[in-house]
Amino acid sequence: MLNVGPGEVLVILVIALVVLGPSRLPATARTMGRVLAKVRDLVTKFQQEMQAAADAPLEAIARERGRADQPPAGSQAPSPPGGTATDEASEPRITAPEAGEASDVRAAGTTTGEASEPRITAAGTQLDEPA
Repeated sequence: MLNVGPGEVLVILVIALVVLGPSRLPATARTMGRVLAKVRDLVTKFQQEMQAAADAPLEAIARERGRADQPPAGSQAPSPPGGTATDEASEPRITAPEAGEASDVRAAGTTTGEASEPRITAAGTQLDEPA
């Protein structure tokens, strides 16, 4: 907020003491504290109102989308685009290598050119020792 260091605050307090005098300084400090508290309160309320005004259209859009996504009472929910999870055509097919054939099984995140990786068959046996 304000970039005021402790030395600068001390100078401001000394000037206030000289200008206002020791009798009026406490009352002025209390008044300044109340004014600053009211200003902070007004700023907070203003920010909250601005945030609410900005969020109101978004909330209305979200409510409308929520109603549009919900099926009418008593009906089934529509299926997701591309079919359902039980649709065999949409499921990927994974085929295993034939028995005795080498497969290229690696841990996640490894590269394919590493010489230290063992080659493993579909049955789980290791074909050669890592280098």
